[in-house]
Amino acid sequence: MKRTLFCATKKHKDDDAVRTELTVDMSGLTPEDIAEYALDGMVIKWQANARRKKEPIPKKATYVVPKPGTRATPSLTPLQMLEQLFGHDKVVELVNKAGGNVDAVIATFKSMIE
Repeated sequence: MKRTLFCATKKHKDDDAVRTELTVDMSGLTPEDIAEYALDGMVIKWQANARRKKEPIPKKATYVVPKPGTRATPSLTPLQMLEQLFGHDKVVELVNKAGGNVDAVIATFKSMIE
């Protein structure tokens, strides 16, 4: 299988990008080989997302892979939403003040919004 696509590549960070018509020849690969390459790319995308977040890198995670050419739609839990708004450390502080009751902290903020 061959696929032709266009990509823009810079030799160095400050260079102008060169637009290249690139043919990717996968004729020597099995479907399993192609899946391995795809998984490598998915891991790289997950790592980039994890680095952008303002929280520690998780020990265990699930990455719902978006369709090619689309962005992942974030599905955040109420706790994750609070962490994005106030930062991880502040939310931990609030949960600790609530005796470790995460649901109480979320309920407090829900009541303030409604």
